[in-house]
Amino acid sequence: MKRILATATFLICSLLTTFAQFSGSGSGTEENPYVITNADELYSVRNFLNNTDVWFSITCDIDLSGYTYGSGWEPIGDATSPFKGKIDGKGFKITGLEINKSTKNNVGLFGCTYRAVIKNLTVEGNVVGNNYVGGITGKSFSSEDYVEYENVSFKGTVQGNNYVGGIAGYLTQSTLDNAQV
Repeated sequence: MKRILATATFLICSLLTTFAQFSGSGSGTEENPYVITNADELYSVRNFLNNTDVWFSITCDIDLSGYTYGSGWEPIGDATSPFKGKIDGKGFKITGLEINKSTKNNVGLFGCTYRAVIKNLTVEGNVVGNNYVGGITGKSFSSEDYVEYENVSFKGTVQGNNYVGGIAGYLTQSTLDNAQV
């Protein structure tokens, strides 16, 4: 009886954790992406690192100025757990991005991406990092020939020591289509 109760408790907790990963609407599929409508929902994208089959859609302008305390926004994804999903900004802007992490590598709205798709998005702000620093992505990897960044732009400043760029600090086997800095 104790074993059944423990198993049931574990399953319920697992289900609650799974469904609590994103507070917005949608199911994360291409047909019904998770809908991002505010800074907190954008922040929760980090709950889906290493997931190649997750889709997001931004449906309004998002202001990140509430994330300027301390060293600012914490980049989504890193070298061991990159963002691998797909995000469509639908032509909206993310403003108020502030990152001041002068000793940290892989710095940007997204720290590291791998085979991710980021499209139809404008990001505005100021980003400071050490190496692999970009306005949208610090370091981007891909292993296929497809558009990884499409119709994206960055407005603001980006500072770092090595591998620094407006859209991405470092790209390998990645493509840009209609990117503006």
